[in-house]
Formats: sequence, C-alpha cells, structure tokens
Amino acid sequence: MINPKEQFPALHDFLSAYYHEDWNVNAQTANNVIIHFLSNASASEIPTQIAEEIDELLTAKINDSELNNLIFDHLGCYYSPEADNLTVRDWLASIAKQMRNH
Repeated sequence: MINPKEQFPALHDFLSAYYHEDWNVNAQTANNVIIHFLSNASASEIPTQIAEEIDELLTAKINDSELNNLIFDHLGCYYSPEADNLTVRDWLASIAKQMRNH
C-alpha cells in the first residue's frame, strides 16, 4: 500500500498543520480554520491540490471506518467532525468545495 502521506501530500500538510491537536486554540470553529488557511493561500495552487486529493480520497473504494482511520491515524487530523454533527465524508466534501471556491 502507498503511504497516505505520499499519496495525499497536500491534504496531509493541511490537516496536520491546521487541524493539529491544538487547532481549537487558534480558531473558534473548524470552519474558521479553513478561512484562516485560505486567507494565507491567496495565489497558491495548494487549495486546488487539496480539493483534488479529497476528491480522490472520497471516490476511493474504502468504507467510513477506513476513511476515519486514514484521516485520523495517517494524515494528522485531530478534529472530529462528529462533534459538529458531520460525517468525515461530508466534512471533507465541504472542505473541497471551499477550496475550489477560493
């Protein structure tokens, strides 16, 4: 199996840098994290790459448990979307949408 950090480098960098274990110290809500990221990524191609990697991940033939494992155990995410009544799939889809609309 390919290393998830290598297969999804932009998503790994985003999740581990912005949704690290103290993410809520820097932002009041999970959505504010995305807003902060996008405000610093003005001319960058990174938002598009993140959206593309999320699309690839969401179309992969993996179940929700495997997706959760990938996000939390391999890609460095410490935010739990369930706390905001979202599934990981729905949360990732919303991130991809915001990245594309940037």
